[in-house]
Amino acid sequence: MKMKYIRQSRSMQRGAALAIGLVLLAVASMVTITSLNTGVMQERMAANQDNHARSFMAAEAGGARLVEWFNTNGWPTATSFPPASGAVNDPSVTYTITRRGNPPPAWTTSPLIFEVVGRALAPDGSTVLAQTRLLVELERTRGGGPPAALAPAAISCFGGPCSITAGAGGGVPEDFGVVSGFNHPIPPLGCSGARCRREPQDEDRITPDVPAVFLTHRSGSSVQAQGGSDKKTPDNNDTSLPFQGLNPSGSGVIRGTGIAVALSPPPSTTPPAFESVFLGGVAPTQTVLESGRSTMNDIGGSDFEVGILVLNGQNLTFRGTSLFVGLIVIRNCGTLNMGGSSNIYGAIIVDATQPDPRNPNGPRISCDRNYDPFSGNGRPAVRYSLDALNRAANPPPPSGTGAGFGVVRWMEIIQ
Repeated sequence: MKMKYIRQSRSMQRGAALAIGLVLLAVASMVTITSLNTGVMQERMAANQDNHARSFMAAEAGGARLVEWFNTNGWPTATSFPPASGAVNDPSVTYTITRRGNPPPAWTTSPLIFEVVGRALAPDGSTVLAQTRLLVELERTRGGGPPAALAPAAISCFGGPCSITAGAGGGVPEDFGVVSGFNHPIPPLGCSGARCRREPQDEDRITPDVPAVFLTHRSGSSVQAQGGSDKKTPDNNDTSLPFQGLNPSGSGVIRGTGIAVALSPPPSTTPPAFESVFLGGVAPTQTVLESGRSTMNDIGGSDFEVGILVLNGQNLTFRGTSLFVGLIVIRNCGTLNMGGSSNIYGAIIVDATQPDPRNPNGPRISCDRNYDPFSGNGRPAVRYSLDALNRAANPPPPSGTGAGFGVVRWMEIIQ
């Protein structure tokens, strides 16, 4: 049997190699294109992530600057309000601030909701590459800071002699005196007369917080009750005496009528300045009351006022069963004419000096001899209250004025 040999030509072999080469080239091209697409996609993802991160930081920066503005300026008004926009690091990263609501709520409304939109922009400065929306809700608060003044007593007199006259009695329960250095709670606002009497609570009933009276100039000063009193020496067992407060050693109570119930710095030391008891050494110069009143001649009937009352040489009359909660500052020889059965919770601080008429720009001089900043013929009571001083320093804001605030909500929405 004969076998046949089949010979393949070289041309046929070269055709097969070409086909295989084309297949391999196509596969390689697909791998290369896929790799390029993956790289481009990853680059775009990285760019998008970077743009979102930049917009996120812009929104955060806008929110932080909004809160910083509130910290600096207080609650906004129609003429003073947060900035509407800003940039972060460079013009391609910006934010805008708008108030939510249709129409936007009044500036006196609480809470206020702000929308802060952070944007990452393209090099043309107008195309938005990414944005983050931030909602910030802010609410007015009382604040809760330190007291307006570190009052050294229920009634304090700086800079010169003072005649301190207490009410005739009945303004407070006799167990805690008419001028009391015990720490008293604030009564319900709107109370009057006997319904405003609030005794110290718990440990505050045992030892007073401050003296009844503090005098920088003991010589020439006097401490007495309206209608006079034969009780000139302290008697710690007699709870009916009008002046009751911390004793000089700071360990217990002293009760009495005369000068012995007043605490004074030793004669050998320099008396503290009037401004020294105020935070930062700055005494208030204007009346700030929760009612919004800034001037008045009297507080009468069953009226009440809360805040800081500053008398610059004026005379203010308390009458009826009126109530005051907070800090009273008397300057330039002003006076409180205490009538009726008024109640004062907080403290009274007196600057018993005035400008020298012969040298108005020179050192201040003491008020007239026998200066009595606390006169009258009624049955008033002055009771030290740390809560009242705190409230005077941090009142709920009157409508349209700056005040403390708190962040209620901080919510970010990435778009």
